[in-house]
Amino acid sequence: MLDWIQTQFHQWQFRKAKKEFQQCMAGESVETSPEILFRLMGLFSQLNPDFRKNIQGFTGIYQFKSEDNKVAVLATFDDEQITVEEALSPEADIVITFKDGRSIINSFFSPRKDILKTLYDNQVALQGNLNYVYKLGFLTDHIQLAINENLPQ
Repeated sequence: MLDWIQTQFHQWQFRKAKKEFQQCMAGESVETSPEILFRLMGLFSQLNPDFRKNIQGFTGIYQFKSEDNKVAVLATFDDEQITVEEALSPEADIVITFKDGRSIINSFFSPRKDILKTLYDNQVALQGNLNYVYKLGFLTDHIQLAINENLPQ
């Protein structure tokens, strides 16, 4: 019974975060998209065992920030747990600095995402281990599928 209640609660939270994310993408407040994205990942990992396998044993710290440091989101992966906070950290494995809110969308959330093009166009700067960017791209693809297919059921 407790598992069923937890699942229902996670599904409700996922639907709520999904709606926030979709509103964020449609509006001008795209700067909050990394925070909502990592919240979605954490919730989706609770609901989907296949997705959870993608982060089992994975540890890493992602720093998303704007050029002016007004936006700073720190996401920490520790095995199956994802924590998100508004902070700057020198301990990040990868620092993703974006020129503006649209650059983060173009890099990770557009249907034809091209991180190399955004780097070439100076919309995004990367510092640290680039393998973490590829891992993030892989995970965001799963989240985009879950959002577009109205998962979890």
